[in-house]
Amino acid sequence: MGLEPDISQFVHKITVRLNPQDVLILFTDGITEGENSYGQHYGIDRLCEVALCHHEQTSEDRKNAIVSDVFEHIGRQRIFNNITLIILKQK
Repeated sequence: MGLEPDISQFVHKITVRLNPQDVLILFTDGITEGENSYGQHYGIDRLCEVALCHHEQTSEDRKNAIVSDVFEHIGRQRIFNNITLIILKQK
């Protein structure tokens, strides 16, 4: 983790209006950059695919499906980055 004395250049404010049943997925690059034994990243496309496959499930179940798939992709490879995933669903 790097520390910066002034992070203002990295902070931006936006407003996002969520409609009922919309889902917001926040994740760190440890998810998308998780590598398998062939050096292939998990990637944003696979993340989206797994999230969409579980669209009928709760946020907790969707999170568990994504995390499970990430670890299945990584296999026995060493993890070099944090893996953080937050899923919010508008009621």
